[in-house]
Order: sequence, then structure tokens, then C-alpha cells
Amino acid sequence: NSMYMKKFFLVMLLCMISTITINAQSTFKYKDKRNQWDIFVGPKIGANYSTLTSLNASWKPGPVAGIFLEVYVTPKFSSNVEVYWSHLSCGNADDNSGHSTNTDGSPMKFTYTFDYLNIDYLFKYYPAKCLGLYLGAGLKREFTATADWDTNQGDKRNIESDIHRGDIMVPAGFTFLIKNFFIDARYAVSVKELGKSERGKQALGKARNMGAQFTVGYRFRCF
Repeated sequence: NSMYMKKFFLVMLLCMISTITINAQSTFKYKDKRNQWDIFVGPKIGANYSTLTSLNASWKPGPVAGIFLEVYVTPKFSSNVEVYWSHLSCGNADDNSGHSTNTDGSPMKFTYTFDYLNIDYLFKYYPAKCLGLYLGAGLKREFTATADWDTNQGDKRNIESDIHRGDIMVPAGFTFLIKNFFIDARYAVSVKELGKSERGKQALGKARNMGAQFTVGYRFRCF
């Protein structure tokens, strides 16, 4: 899975570099006015702050990195596609079944970690030149790469076969533009429960991914 992700991002990066090189004269020049069918591409990097619902779990941070393509359908509306890797996790999660206990009889707590390859489809509205909003207008498709079950007794188990490898999340947020740079903040919650196998459903119950994402990036104008 990790080798596939590396090759995928390499191809996407080469395509982006080729496009930027072909249009080098206008790529780095800041354009205050946006016209219909203007196209921007670029990288983004930042962090998630995530947890799982219904398990009384704590929130934990994780990295985010990827690339995006933005096409202006009108000067105020744009369509975005983002491809990025993200690490989601949570700590001190309850065992939904209630059967797992420590040697002293206390309830066992769990730490879950997930690595995802994400494809986000966003529709943005710009009420001002520097501000773009996407309030619940996008869908997020996540593909699980790894998922480890780590108890507070040091017992780590791979649970990929116990959860759904695909997930769908609905993001809502805003983008703040500073010339060609941008700051992005969003909140997203899954519409799909994680548990798949009998063991996964017993441990996770109705748990779903939930989190906030904060990123910064740079926009290259292609056309």
C-alpha cells in the first residue's frame, strides 16, 4: 500500500511540475482578478486533529500532505479536487463490548491509528476575494492503508480486516487567501460506521471518524 501511494503521488507531482513549467511566465505572477475557467494547482501541508465518535475517546493530532486542483466555474464559484495522505488517530477509547479488562479488573482503553489516501471533491463560494467557503458541499472518499489496535498493556494488533477500508466523509470549512498563499480550515465527519467484521463491530460499535484539519499551501495559476 505504501509503495502504491508513493508512486501515485510521484505521478501527480510530475504532472503538476510539467504544467507549471509549460506556463512558467504567468504561473508565479499574482492575479488579483479571477476569471471564469481560471485553473490553479499546488501543494498543501498541515495537521489533523481527530477522534472516533461514541467511544469517549480523546482527540489526537496527525500530519496531512497533498496536492489540489481548483477550477473557477465563475469568478465567485470554483470546483476543487484534492488528493492527499492523512493520519487519523484517537486515544483512551472505550471497548464497546465492555468485555476487555486489565489485570486489576479496570476497563481496558484503546488507541486507534489510521492512515488514509483521500480524494476530496469541494465546491467553493467566494463572498470576497480573499475568502472561500465550502459549507457541507463536498464529499470525501478515504482508503485505509493501515490500522493498528494498541492497548495500554502494549498489545498492538492490525485490524485492517475488521474495519471498512473505504469511508465517506462530509467536510465543511473555509479558505483564506493571501495572494498566492492560502490557509484552510475544515471540519469533517464520516457517514459510515468503521466496524466491518463481528470483532470490529463488537469493539467499535457505531464509531465513525471525526476531525478538524488545518493546512497551508501555495496556488500556482496554470491558465
